[in-house]
Amino acid sequence: MAGPSNTSRLEVLRRPVESTLYTSHGLEHRARRTPLPNELTARDFAVDADWAEQYAVQLDRAVAAWSDPAVWEGDIDLGHASSPAAEIAAMLIMETALHSWDVARATGQEFRLSDGAAGYVLGVVDKSAELYRQYDGFADEVRLPGSATVLARALACSGRDPQWTAA
Repeated sequence: MAGPSNTSRLEVLRRPVESTLYTSHGLEHRARRTPLPNELTARDFAVDADWAEQYAVQLDRAVAAWSDPAVWEGDIDLGHASSPAAEIAAMLIMETALHSWDVARATGQEFRLSDGAAGYVLGVVDKSAELYRQYDGFADEVRLPGSATVLARALACSGRDPQWTAA
């Protein structure tokens, strides 16, 4: 793997810290409209042997924080700008799905999403892909056959090769 989204297995395995912070903790704090505490931004989540279990618990907390329909309304202050809550949630859901696939593939695990969830992620990726490419967040789109699954199309649109496996 080479390029912004196509990284090496080692680089992907370093992502649990980034993924844990911004997908689970970030998702919860954005819903609550509170800043991420400094102790979280400096923490290495992957040093704990049970980091994956802790991450699952934190994801549950994050999802619970977004369960109130009122949380999806209004803007969220990001410190440097404000954005509609629904757009922030969409971005974080997309990031969670894509980085989860990265880590699953790098560790030889299967990653699954329902077609409905994959379709949602594809819509968000498709809408934001060019902006992400401007900032080297996504590599160029990977070409796929017309019979590709919805998840494969979302991955390909984000510059990930759905056939990639860790060497």
